[in-house]
Amino acid sequence: MIPSKHEASSDFKLGLIPAVSPTLAEILRNCPLQANFYRLRDLNHFVLSNPKAWLGIAYHEVMEKLWLPINDDDSTGEHLVEGLWTSAITTLQQRALAHPLDSRFETPEKWPGYYLVRACLNIRAQEALNKSSRVRSLSQSVDATPHVREKQLAAMGGKLIGKPDVISGEEIWDYKSGSLYDEVSEGTRVVKEGYVRQLLLYGHLVKENYGKYPVRGKLLPMQGETVEIELEPEECAKEAVDAVHLLDSANAKLADSTDVPAIATPSPSSCRWCKFKVVCPAFWQQVDVTWGEELGSAAVRGRLKTTPTQIHNGQAFSLSIEVAAGTSGEKEITVAPLNKETHRSLSEFKQGEEVRIVNLFLRRNGQLAPTNATVCYRESDCPAFSL
Repeated sequence: MIPSKHEASSDFKLGLIPAVSPTLAEILRNCPLQANFYRLRDLNHFVLSNPKAWLGIAYHEVMEKLWLPINDDDSTGEHLVEGLWTSAITTLQQRALAHPLDSRFETPEKWPGYYLVRACLNIRAQEALNKSSRVRSLSQSVDATPHVREKQLAAMGGKLIGKPDVISGEEIWDYKSGSLYDEVSEGTRVVKEGYVRQLLLYGHLVKENYGKYPVRGKLLPMQGETVEIELEPEECAKEAVDAVHLLDSANAKLADSTDVPAIATPSPSSCRWCKFKVVCPAFWQQVDVTWGEELGSAAVRGRLKTTPTQIHNGQAFSLSIEVAAGTSGEKEITVAPLNKETHRSLSEFKQGEEVRIVNLFLRRNGQLAPTNATVCYRESDCPAFSL
């Protein structure tokens, strides 16, 4: 059963997407159904978030708010950064505690990479403050383009929207909390294509709103050197056209489809990092034993053979399942130990009920074990989707 704190509707209707952002364009490339899910804010109550992503949110928020007017005598020092960080983390922690699944991540200091992000943020923030006066940045213009931070822009007749981190003269700055690179072979890496496409889209947004294409984009990671990307006007314009084409194609597919799974493009690679797979009908229609390695985790759907068994002196549960679908090739499996505090709803599961479990770890002995990212649902508790 969905925990009592969950108040979102369990019936979702998918509709046309009015506009595409640089972030949404990358999701559309991965899977149009995921992009639709991404826009359903209440659906987030049914899925588990990633605390590493929360740290990225906090990082961006601090870098944005460094430049806002505040009443503080120590506005350019460590006190400012510490205050903004604490405020951002506290807000994220409160959201987690109010969430039926995310509440397992109640302690920010235990979020993966917490101390590293905090240390890197302090360095980046101090570098930024040392390079530019906060007061001057609020009003100055550089060349023909104003110094702008986190302003929503629209282009392509309103079909392309976006909010660049910083527009500085002839440059766009994009802060990134993760790695800037993909490894294409051992010892060889390239800048992530998605990050380059995002800069090109921001470039076109700047052109339509300020009349001039920026010369370059800068990717500023928490760790490592800044990467500069030259922004050619023709490439920016082409990327904007491509993004709108992605949007129009996804909307056309939705309009022509008769069922929700038809919108999706499920595969091990496209579903690997998708947080919606536990509730996604297309995922459960397509996932099979061949997906296991590339998916990066195990998933199983089936019928409970018995009521969940309490183990470890009542501190955990063990589930015995008759497998109907998923990455397991076995007809029957056992999943254990599922922490009682993390998976409180298991106390209400009954023999014979259909269940879904994602983000499991496959041990060497073939047993499926839970991780801190494991999510368990009864089929009857999963949200419904319609067109």
